[in-house]
Amino acid sequence: MTTEASKVPSYLVGMGCAVDMEGEKRYNSGMFRFWLKPGEKANIVFLSDGNDVPCIWEHQVMLYKKGKKDYNNYFTCLQSTFGSCPLCDYSTEFETCWRQKVQLFTILNLNGYFSKKLNKQMPYSRQILTAKKATSEILMRKYAARLDQNQRLRGAQFAAFRGSDSKSPNVGTEFEFIKMVDLGQFPPDDVKVLDVNALAPNRDLMIRTCQILRGAANNTYSGAMAGHAGESTDDVVSVEYGDEHDGQLPQGNSAVE
Repeated sequence: MTTEASKVPSYLVGMGCAVDMEGEKRYNSGMFRFWLKPGEKANIVFLSDGNDVPCIWEHQVMLYKKGKKDYNNYFTCLQSTFGSCPLCDYSTEFETCWRQKVQLFTILNLNGYFSKKLNKQMPYSRQILTAKKATSEILMRKYAARLDQNQRLRGAQFAAFRGSDSKSPNVGTEFEFIKMVDLGQFPPDDVKVLDVNALAPNRDLMIRTCQILRGAANNTYSGAMAGHAGESTDDVVSVEYGDEHDGQLPQGNSAVE
């Protein structure tokens, strides 16, 4: 029986461990916010639980901003909400920016970073760990293991390690459980999970972005990215999830936009 509480917005694929993570066979452009270099590891604490992590179809777009390549542009696919999607049309035509099914886990990355704004070392940062099918399967097994111990995924600390293969998932290939963490020791705002309302698709912004992408492609060469046509894209900013870190990335990992 479907109740109001059990309904999910149309732009979500679903919620939690029951989501089918079988995706479309598309080009993998690497769209993770939290990431590890090959051979790197990080201690992380999950804020999302296995039964409430949101799953969406998402596009990642590379734009030129201030003359530099910027990959931190993420757009929730419009297909489910509007029946069509400008970026899906663009990806079919130019064979790039394919949508991908992802689960968005909120985590604390315990690898610190130096904040220029505050002029001090920060001990952790709240980030989004983006999991596609293979990583989702691993994390759901970790979730099940916590349940077997009468625990939850939320509050569980893991050592995330990425193998040396450059093609391995850059959020990690191994997740070793360390301990359960008392989240009460952190400020309440620092342990909040991602608000699913932040994932609502922005149709006007996507259309604007596609106009820039198509303009660049038509004026330079097929598949060219925005900025090559001489048009500034500094005003094109995608939905940002989570914290801002005054441009500083946590050591060894990318902060949420």
